[in-house]
Amino acid sequence: MTTEPASQLQANVDRLTAQLQAASSDAPALLLQRAQAYGDLGEEALAREDIARAAALVKDPQYSSPDSVAAVERAVREVTISPRAGARSRHAQASDQEIVDLAVKAVAAVGSQCEAKSALMVLEQRVLAGKSVLAAKQVRTLLSAFHDLCEQIGLDAGATEMASALASCVGAALSRLAAPGGEAVKRDPATAAMLADIVQQIIDTWAKNSTNGAFKQQACRHGTRMYTAAVYSLSTHQDKPTDSGLQPAFNFYIGQIWLVGTLATSGPNEASDVCQGMLRLLTADRAQFVYAFVSA
Repeated sequence: MTTEPASQLQANVDRLTAQLQAASSDAPALLLQRAQAYGDLGEEALAREDIARAAALVKDPQYSSPDSVAAVERAVREVTISPRAGARSRHAQASDQEIVDLAVKAVAAVGSQCEAKSALMVLEQRVLAGKSVLAAKQVRTLLSAFHDLCEQIGLDAGATEMASALASCVGAALSRLAAPGGEAVKRDPATAAMLADIVQQIIDTWAKNSTNGAFKQQACRHGTRMYTAAVYSLSTHQDKPTDSGLQPAFNFYIGQIWLVGTLATSGPNEASDVCQGMLRLLTADRAQFVYAFVSA
């Protein structure tokens, strides 16, 4: 069991994260090394996540070999978790706003992205469990942080993981705002207004980056599910078919997210996410969907 100070262990995680960006051919081995580094910090969830990612990679012919498969199997058995309090344990006592502030500092490069990612995982679990309902300002702050990251051309491995954590947390918060079953009696004008503002923030940010192809690819790669949640949740609070508030949202999703997500340069996960999103919106409001699709 390591007795190194936490700052030195964190530096080791940061070093391995940088190497993951520069040496993709060694990704499975580096992920397993970082899994143990997370274990030394007491970060069991992050360690298991890296092992799972390595296990997925070694199924790819590019990375698959008897040695790489054996290394993953060995890591499952042998990676040790330090009894020291991991970041997730520490963040369990933090308020929602403290976690939001930590994420913003990490995006601004004045805080640890590893710490912030772990904190966002805690916050996301609170939201999914119904223990927290993020305020509109908090959601918009996290959304802005996500878009700020995506505007940084050539995200490194750490920033990529941070972008995914931000999008996942915001997506969870937005999904919780959907009216249960889409029933009209449960629609809330205040929630509808909040969702409309958030969708407009997304549209405005994409408009600002209309010529920034790198931004669009990064935002779509990490945020498609979040964008789907925003538009779908908004649709559950509209008085269909008379309310036209959905038209800009559907036009944006089909005219931007669907088109970018299905480009030849997109990965299989992006295409899958955006296709699933299209199906959700089709079921949400067929008339608006068809109109937006024909107009795209």
